[in-house]
Amino acid sequence: MTFHKLRIAWSVAWGIVVLMLLVLWVRTNHWQDAIFRRTSQQQVLIESAYGRAILTLEYQSLPPSAITAGWRHSAGPTDIKSWPKEGILFPAGMRFGFAYIQRPGGLVAFAPYWSLVTLSVVLASLPWVRHFSYRFSLRTLLIATTLIAVVLGLIVWSAAP
Repeated sequence: MTFHKLRIAWSVAWGIVVLMLLVLWVRTNHWQDAIFRRTSQQQVLIESAYGRAILTLEYQSLPPSAITAGWRHSAGPTDIKSWPKEGILFPAGMRFGFAYIQRPGGLVAFAPYWSLVTLSVVLASLPWVRHFSYRFSLRTLLIATTLIAVVLGLIVWSAAP
């Protein structure tokens, strides 16, 4: 059992990340949070709203009055009844809650909280999976090939206009 304590620490750290993501996910029903940083050439905005995390990068010159020293936080209530059904928060090409919008001055990326929580749970449990040998059967090869084909098919289907 080498690195047993390291595996425990890894799982505890990712478990804390899972709990924090779950709290943020529930909080998005009533509150909209954002952290941002503005420099003279760019703006980085990470938002938590409407059940998803939104990353906005804008590359443009800002006036000196808009520049912030370090990261800032803002929060405000959201009204569920007035949620916009389309536009920047719900773009037309959104699939399974994921979206990516390229704009002339930057980009906007959307990721639903269910995917972030799932990824964190997988990362938390990863050290506890037994190591597999490099020998596998034909059945394993066929199952893996089928799963890869399904995932690639979903990617192509979601990217289609």
